[in-house]
Amino acid sequence: MRRLIEIVLLVLFFPIAALDQDRDAEELVRQYVGARSHTMQETASSSDIERFLWFYSERFVYEHPSAGARIVGKEKSRAGMSGYLGETKNATYTLQILASNSHVVVAQVDQQFLMKQENGIWTPGKRSNITVFEVERGKIARILDY
Repeated sequence: MRRLIEIVLLVLFFPIAALDQDRDAEELVRQYVGARSHTMQETASSSDIERFLWFYSERFVYEHPSAGARIVGKEKSRAGMSGYLGETKNATYTLQILASNSHVVVAQVDQQFLMKQENGIWTPGKRSNITVFEVERGKIARILDY
């Protein structure tokens, strides 16, 4: 009888635990997008980049197949982002989660920003991607942008 009660409790509470894990992955992505926005402000610094990179696992990979981009590792991400500090401002992100589980979050990520031109004039820019975030052990292990 005790074993039956344990099984019933497991069946009843397992979906709740799985739902909590889904929410954890979604919240990680929400926080990541907020940190990304900070790195795209005119006053962003290397410390903003470090806070942003905290979300990446040690084996992080970024891919954008249609652009032919593939960045492996935090160090390459850091170097790439550092080269653009101060080149954008007023960045805002809109995140719409389309699907998720404890290991994957699929979202539409829209961003708008001002981009500094060579002549010093700020011009509007925007991007819209369907983004797949793969999560491992509470960190983002891979991002696929489409």
